[in-house]
Amino acid sequence: MGVPSGAQKHVIERYRLLEGGKRMTVQLELEDPEFIVGSMVHERELVYAPQMQMSRFDCDPSVTRRFVPE
Repeated sequence: MGVPSGAQKHVIERYRLLEGGKRMTVQLELEDPEFIVGSMVHERELVYAPQMQMSRFDCDPSVTRRFVPE
């Protein structure tokens, strides 16, 4: 997505189920001393919604290659 990533990047993902599995919080902590000063924390809440239709997401291989080391 155009965001550079350094060789020392470190990501921690934390998942927590709430309300008997009907909600989930996802927390991402990112450190990348080459591109970010300090650390970045992002948290979001997901809600279980079985009535919703899944939407297709096509991964673009040319974009994905930028994030995979050779």
